[in-house]
Amino acid sequence: MLPTTLLSSLTVLGLAAVTAGIPTATSSQKPVLTVIPIEDPNMPGAAARCRKFVSIEKGATCISICNENKITLDKIRAWNPLINEDCTNLWIGYRVCVGVFFQDLMWPFTG
Repeated sequence: MLPTTLLSSLTVLGLAAVTAGIPTATSSQKPVLTVIPIEDPNMPGAAARCRKFVSIEKGATCISICNENKITLDKIRAWNPLINEDCTNLWIGYRVCVGVFFQDLMWPFTG
């Protein structure tokens, strides 16, 4: 088992530690440590068909996010419906959807 202080340090750095292959009393295997980056959480209610997210950083506004990602305010609000009308509830460290997969793609089938 990893020491608690090491696990706490990895979490603070934005990493998750997963141990595998913990040796038993009869095993000569050494423990394996795999470090996995932790992604920022998504804003609640983000579009299920989202294909591109960006993390909210200090000072970000809906306008700056829209300009950087070449989308409109209508789109950012449609894809992130819990963002309020004034766009004052962006949560630093969370991700917002700035691009979705095609939604109305249909092919005519004859059969």
